[in-house]
Amino acid sequence: MASNTLVRSTRVFLRTRRLPAGTRLAPMPAGADWFLGHLRLARHDAPGFLLRSTQQCGDVVRFRFGPMMAHLLARPEHVQFVLADHHRAFSKQARGFEKLRPVLGNGLLNSEGEFWLRQRRTIQPMFDRRALPQYGRIMAAAAADLAAEWDGRRGQTLDVAAEMMRLALKIVGLTLLDTDVTAGAGEVGEALTWLMHETQARIFSIFDLREKLPGGHNRKYRQKLAVLDVAVLRIIRERRAHPGGHDLVAQLLRAQDEQGNRMSDRQVRDEVMTIFLAGHETTANLLSWTWMLLALHPQAERRLRSELDGVLGGRAPDPSDCDALDYTRRVLQESLRLYPPAWFIPRAVLEDVTLDGYYLPQDSVVMLSPYVTHRLPQHWPDPERFDPDRFLPQQVEERHKWAYFPFGGGPRLCIGNHFAILEATLIVATLAQRFRLRLAGDQPVEHEALITLRPKGKLVMQLE
Repeated sequence: MASNTLVRSTRVFLRTRRLPAGTRLAPMPAGADWFLGHLRLARHDAPGFLLRSTQQCGDVVRFRFGPMMAHLLARPEHVQFVLADHHRAFSKQARGFEKLRPVLGNGLLNSEGEFWLRQRRTIQPMFDRRALPQYGRIMAAAAADLAAEWDGRRGQTLDVAAEMMRLALKIVGLTLLDTDVTAGAGEVGEALTWLMHETQARIFSIFDLREKLPGGHNRKYRQKLAVLDVAVLRIIRERRAHPGGHDLVAQLLRAQDEQGNRMSDRQVRDEVMTIFLAGHETTANLLSWTWMLLALHPQAERRLRSELDGVLGGRAPDPSDCDALDYTRRVLQESLRLYPPAWFIPRAVLEDVTLDGYYLPQDSVVMLSPYVTHRLPQHWPDPERFDPDRFLPQQVEERHKWAYFPFGGGPRLCIGNHFAILEATLIVATLAQRFRLRLAGDQPVEHEALITLRPKGKLVMQLE
């Protein structure tokens, strides 16, 4: 891998020695190291660094990470260019996805071409809007179980990030695997967290030495990965032995492509791992940030509670209620704007591209960041302010369609976007009716930009 990186970087360097006519190189932020480039600046707070770089250099910013060249593209028109209009000129074989491959395999997130298209067509019906109500009832019941548990903990402090991770893990297990995996939630969650930190470190390691050096570190990597594999493969074996269920694994095992071919256990494992891990991790982070934002903005919390009282009148929510919970949905949308779990979308450039006069050479990388684009003041006035009314229909209509893309977009739009919003809506509607969460302590909550954007450390809140 290191040799491939150097070969690609050398080709990029040679191409930039003689630019195509009428093109120029994009500006670079100051402070690059002679050897690491901008890598040292990005390691501490990558989202903040990217945002500051856009403010300093403009909508197209060039970086050097070791020998590699990358460009951040911030404008909505640029996002549309990469994800939709010219998506075939860009590949998911960028470094971030390469480092995720040992964990997620060749599932929907990582696969490409005809294989990806076949898998997408096979799996899409399982996440169709018409299939969601059956999942929604399970989501609501799991949220009610947590509310009953919290009844005995009033007045206590909770790590709300851990609580949301546990709840989301339970829901994804019951809806997609027909199994309550929370008995092993601690071990599975700890393994996932460790692997995310390690994957992030491998992405930021220039010469790929971490995974090549022998010793206990790589043994631990294999052990943590085995924890996830054992959990998923055990369920696949059980479904093979007892077919007929309606959960995701059962449907994947029954699914056939247009030629009548079924998935192998390895294919099923990769798809389940992708949906299982991405599904609970991103939703848990969305919920954690939402509780923090509501605690910081009591007026928004009162509006939310008023809507829940008016629509639900104290009863438990049902999936059919979600269309009427307009303000609740806008709160979640604004939370996704400020703290998008998928905060960073890399793509490898497959052919020379000219964008707004800037030259993006083949073999370089382009970076899209919802965290950055969602803060462009020309589309989001006073961008750091929490304001769910940004998502009133008139404001949405007046804004560029691609100024907001928390679930990606184009052909690779996240397959679970409606699933996630339904889940988050039902959880917030269930818990906010009965509890108020207050931040414990005066320290601001910081983010931690791993593969997803998490609250850093614990999110300690008082349960009232």
